[in-house]
Order: sequence, then structure tokens, then C-alpha cells
Amino acid sequence: MIEDPKAAGFEPVEFTSGYHYGGAGEMSTYREFRDERGAHFVRWMPQGEHITRYQTRAEIPGKFHALPAKSEAMYAPKMVGSSNEQTLLIR
Repeated sequence: MIEDPKAAGFEPVEFTSGYHYGGAGEMSTYREFRDERGAHFVRWMPQGEHITRYQTRAEIPGKFHALPAKSEAMYAPKMVGSSNEQTLLIR
């Protein structure tokens, strides 16, 4: 599972939960969008680097922080990872 907290000042373009079949270089996931986060579920992930994407749009001008995305194996809780925190400037 990959949980991506929604960055302040941004909203997802698509709110529909369901299966997303990845294109070239992108993995397929089941997605759930909530008010505060997006969750991406992967049934199987081989070793290596993988990409999942979704579009957001800027809603409010200002300087915001995007909290790190977190990943974990749901049935092996010691297998975890996270991204870096990002600072975003909307003009």
C-alpha cells in the first residue's frame, strides 16, 4: 500500500476510486481517494523502481508543504518506505 497525503492547496483532478492500469513504465494499482490522502494498492511488486501517478491541480496560491508518501507491505509491517517532504509554491 502506498499512502500519499494530499498537499495543501491542491486537489486531485480525478476522484474516482477503482483500478488504474498503468501505461509505459507505470504500475497498475487499485486507488482510493479520500479527503486527506490517496491510497494506492498493489497486489504484487517485483524488486526495483516503480512509478504510480495521478494528476492534481493547484487551488490556492501560497507556499505549502507536501508530507512524505509512505509505503508498507500490509501483511509484513516491517517492510516500509517513504518519500521526501516537498515544499511547493503556487502563484
